Formats: sequence, structure tokens, C-alpha cells
Amino acid sequence: MRILHLSTKDIGGAAKACLRLHKSLLELGVESRGLVRDRSLEVPETYAFGLPRRPFSARAVRKAKRIFSEFGLCHHTPSEPHAKDLEGRPPGFDMFSFPDSNYDVIGHPFYREADLIHLHWVAGFVDFASFFAKIDKPVVWTLHDMNAFTGGCHYAGDCRGYRHRCADCPQLAPTKNSLAGHNLALKRRSLAASRRRPSLVAPSRWLQIEAGKSALFGDLECRLIPYGIDDSPYQPMDRAMARRVLGIPDEGPPLLLFVAEQVGNPRKGFNLLLEALAQQSHSRGFRVAVAGDRSADCDLDPKVYTFLGRIRDERLMRVAYCAADVFVAPSIEDNLPNTVLESLACGTPVVAFRTGGMPDMVTDGKNGILADSKNSAGLGDAIRRGVALSRERPAKHIHESATSAFNQRRQAEAYLDLYGNLLRLC
Repeated sequence: MRILHLSTKDIGGAAKACLRLHKSLLELGVESRGLVRDRSLEVPETYAFGLPRRPFSARAVRKAKRIFSEFGLCHHTPSEPHAKDLEGRPPGFDMFSFPDSNYDVIGHPFYREADLIHLHWVAGFVDFASFFAKIDKPVVWTLHDMNAFTGGCHYAGDCRGYRHRCADCPQLAPTKNSLAGHNLALKRRSLAASRRRPSLVAPSRWLQIEAGKSALFGDLECRLIPYGIDDSPYQPMDRAMARRVLGIPDEGPPLLLFVAEQVGNPRKGFNLLLEALAQQSHSRGFRVAVAGDRSADCDLDPKVYTFLGRIRDERLMRVAYCAADVFVAPSIEDNLPNTVLESLACGTPVVAFRTGGMPDMVTDGKNGILADSKNSAGLGDAIRRGVALSRERPAKHIHESATSAFNQRRQAEAYLDLYGNLLRLC
């Protein structure tokens, strides 16, 4: 059984989940390969694709970077033809990606050698129309956000256009908002004409339900296979020691941890955390450690906020989780964040809103607190309860329940069952 995993990048939440599965399959003796458009890490049996069919011009790349920089989105470079389509986009939204690409994935020798293709987050890498027109192998597609079945948004917010036609997209400029409908129509035509329809997998119940309600995937079965967590790098450690490593005093108010690839991403809710803490009295204050890319205009009191920068090393990330009394994940929308699983594996309780895949991981009052009200007041109350819980609930118990429920080997075995069933049908 030869499996080829396709992912646009090898960094970021979706890529991390992809590579964790890939490495677990290797440990089980499966011939697994990873093929990525943008390679930054050294991962066994993971390779960069190479040059696209039509190289981007230097001018186009510069323009794309400038436009994305205006929105604080430099960590994703758009395909050159769509840089102009994102001009004038309203602020406050997450990423927006298109279904076409300059890369011919099916022409790659790794494709020819594989028995089964496993798609992960592939926008800007897999060309939707040509891929599904030519595919002649079984396809598994793990959905890491909503982009696979929308007209371009990664998270739809209050919009339900993906359930119908994606008309009048609120995430694009008024003169461009019909593009989402064109994108979704292209996806529908491509799937309808394909000889191989994908077998869908969602890591969270929420994403599984939303995929089932979508116009694109509504007639396809979507299985639920949660992410797995490897507990070898993520385990409890002494809190005082962890704080010494980070240079944070052990004494003082409770320490909260916030983690996001882009701290200023509105969907991740850092603004709600700031508002929640601003409402606290001085006698019940908190300290906050922040990991991720810091916004240029993020000017906060250094006596309260410690910025750790972006952390790639899992050992140092473990230290950050273990140093905190509570990990705060105030996302307005999210699938099944790896950060929440990592925190729980380290024995640190999680405070989050009751949204997306958070209830799949956090059991209120057991390993964290779920705020029902998606606002700063509800978050502030949940943080106070979370700190109290951290003093009552042993880290060992939180670690054991998380690594049992989200076992990485069990995740890999569930995918192996799916792969085997699909290959037997060929």
C-alpha cells in the first residue's frame, strides 16, 4: 500500500496534522510519502514538488506579497492570477483561496507510483478542475477547514452561501463578490465530471456536519476521524521549571497562554482576550504569554504580556504549555486546533468558546471550561473558572484523558482501514 499525501505547505495547523499522520503511518510500516508545494522542514519521506508548469513573474510575486501584506496575511502567498481579485477586500476576515493552480500534480512521478492519494489542505497547489478530470486512483480528502467546499473562504462566519451558490460573497470587495460563486460552480462541475469522487474525512463533528450541509459535498459520506496527538513531546512538567526556562517569574498572578500563527487574526479571538482582561479588577489580574507572529501595532504592557514569538520546536512549545495555569483558545470559529490537543497532553486545562470542534476536545469542568457566550464577558468568567480548575485538577489526569481519546496510533489505524476498503473496491 503506497500512500501519497498532498499538502500546500509543511507548516501551519493543517500541515502539522498531515505530517503527524504521515509519520504515524511510516511507524506502522506503511509506504507513505508527503509532497508539498512549499517545503520548510526536514520530515522523513516528505518532498517539495518543484517548479510549476507556468512560473510566476517576479513582478506578480512582488504585487501579491504587497497586497497580502496590507491585510497581514503574508504567511500565505496567493497564486499570481488572483492577487488583483483580493484588492479592496473588507478587513476582519481570515484567508480566501481559489481552486485553480499552476501545478500539475498528476504529472508528478510520485503520483504514478502511489496506490492512493490523500489530499489535505491543497489550495494553490492542486488544480481542482484538472485533478478531478484526470484522477484514476482512490482519493481520501481530510478537511482541515471549510475551504474545500466553499467558494474560497476558509471559515464562513455567519454566511451560509456555501450551502447554495456562494452569491454576493461578504468576504470580497463588492466588485469582486461574484467570484466566490464562480469558484463554487467550478468545483461542482469538476466533481460531477470526475470518475473518482473523494472519500471525505472531518476531524471534528462540526466540520463533518457543515460538509454534509454544503452544496458541493452534501451527497458524499464524510467520516469522522479526529486528529491524534503524539504524547512523546507533549507531557506535563514542573510549572516552576517551565517558567524559569521562559524567563517568567513563578510568583505573581495566574499565567495565561495564547497561541496563534498570526496573533492579530480576528478569528483567533486575541482581541476578545484583551477585552476580557481589561474588564478584570487589579486585585484579580493575570499575566499572559503570547506565542505567534506579533502584529506590528500590538503595543501592550510588558509587565502583563510576554511575547514568545513563533515557536517551531515542540520541546519549547511543551515548556510554554506547562508554564501556564490555563491555555486560552478564544477562537470564534475553528475545526480541531492542534494547540488545544497539545495543551491537554501537557496537562494544562483549556478555556474556549463552545464553538466548532472545541466541545470534541474540552469537557466543561473536567479538562477545561467552555464559555457559552461568545463575548469578552463570557470569556472573562470562563478564564476565572479555568484558573480555579487548574488548581483542582491534576495535570496527570488531563494528560491521560487527552492522549487516550486522541491517540495518534489509533488515528493512523482508522485511516488504514479506510485506505484498505477503498483499494479493495478498485
